[in-house]
Amino acid sequence: LGDISDELMGDPEIILAALEGVKNKINIREYNSTSWLPPLDPDECLEEFICEIPKSLSSNKDFILDFHDFLAHSSCFCCNDLLYTWVDKALWLDKDFVFEMVSQDHFAISAVSDKDIVFEILSKDNDAIEFVSDELLEDSDFTKKIKDELKKCGVKVFTPHF
Repeated sequence: LGDISDELMGDPEIILAALEGVKNKINIREYNSTSWLPPLDPDECLEEFICEIPKSLSSNKDFILDFHDFLAHSSCFCCNDLLYTWVDKALWLDKDFVFEMVSQDHFAISAVSDKDIVFEILSKDNDAIEFVSDELLEDSDFTKKIKDELKKCGVKVFTPHF
């Protein structure tokens, strides 16, 4: 991103195109056995990339959803929690945003600390249960509420948290 002008740094489409370029660079270095350059670590590249994105985009819901979708469909990147920690914390309180993130990748629920949102997601999509943060699952009243709801849905609960 260092070669992109300040004016273009705030453009979500430019940032996503640059991310595609990073993915291609990683893939070329990984699969080109004749290269004298060592393979790149995708998570290190992603972390470096995210650190260069203007913080103003961390609250841009559409940008974050597109970025997350790109990561979810990339065979290169696997560490979404780098993105989750970068996202503006206020977005994790936006139910529509959280539902969209979790629909793309159940692991996104791990970044959600609002019990009501987590409960609502689990009542509609109980497959995300394995990714609920340990912090939330340490609350026995909350786990009982989840367990009771899952039983109502006919789901047998076998998670170690319960």
